[in-house]
Amino acid sequence: MPNAADDQVLAGQIAQMEDMSATHLHTPMSSRFPQHSVQHLIEWIAWVRGRGSFSDARLDILAMLATDLRMRDFWDWLATLPASARLGRDALTVSQTIRRLTHLPGKPSNMTPAQRTIFFEKVNKHVLALIELLRETKFDCFNMHELSEDDLRRRLKDELYSWGDDEDDDGHVVAFTVAPDGIFRMPYDYPLSHLTDTLWSVYEWTSWDDQWDGNIFTSSASIVQSDAKSTPIVYFTCSLYEWFSRYRVEIPFPILATAANVALAIGPDDQVDEETVRKQVRRYQSRRAKCRANHPMAFDDDGQNPPKFDDSVLSDPF
Repeated sequence: MPNAADDQVLAGQIAQMEDMSATHLHTPMSSRFPQHSVQHLIEWIAWVRGRGSFSDARLDILAMLATDLRMRDFWDWLATLPASARLGRDALTVSQTIRRLTHLPGKPSNMTPAQRTIFFEKVNKHVLALIELLRETKFDCFNMHELSEDDLRRRLKDELYSWGDDEDDDGHVVAFTVAPDGIFRMPYDYPLSHLTDTLWSVYEWTSWDDQWDGNIFTSSASIVQSDAKSTPIVYFTCSLYEWFSRYRVEIPFPILATAANVALAIGPDDQVDEETVRKQVRRYQSRRAKCRANHPMAFDDDGQNPPKFDDSVLSDPF
């Protein structure tokens, strides 16, 4: 588990962001049970169903996690966590996290390493070619207007309609950039005028960034070398283990295995056990430790952006 000072800062930032992102989950409700109890989760599901905030399919998954008898040890363990675990002991947040981790990160994280390499090469080739072709065109006009104090005092409605009455049926985008050195209004033809700048962002996305599906808490680091059959399981176990570790909580491997079997609906012949998930997590941690040692600036504290390296010395592929 991480214990460095930088890790503690990162964990605090992540927890703060998750506090904000989870606000909409805790709809005001008079509950008879503490939020870390499965009874609170069951009561919340019953209360929110039919209100339109969540789909029935989503609520059905949460209800399954709350009521499946195999999950009893999981919820009993969660109830023992100290208050310092914050959202790491909140039954609703935990169940939502489990549900989210049953889905692999979006494209290209759902590709094999070889397919991903080919995909990135194609994107880079075409993005660079398009940037070159669009140089000095209307799609390559990076400019913006800095707003004065008088501009900032204008009503938003006045700003939105400041272009006059010559709108076409589709209207236009009104955008601003807030930077340390000022606030700027983007031009009338934005975002088309900044297309080449956007394309450079696409190039950077393929080069290093690992939040490919737009989820800041998602990493494909755990599955870079797993086979197709085991990928959903490896991703789930390693990601859930890491999620709890952000709150200084170490989920026991038998409980982690149970959560995987239930959440992923793994068949009787393919169930994972304590040793299987232990191997998955420890191998992932070994990969991360080696990457940190070899590339300390490239592998951040949340397990993101793992450079390629030969880990054949580790245990066999899952």
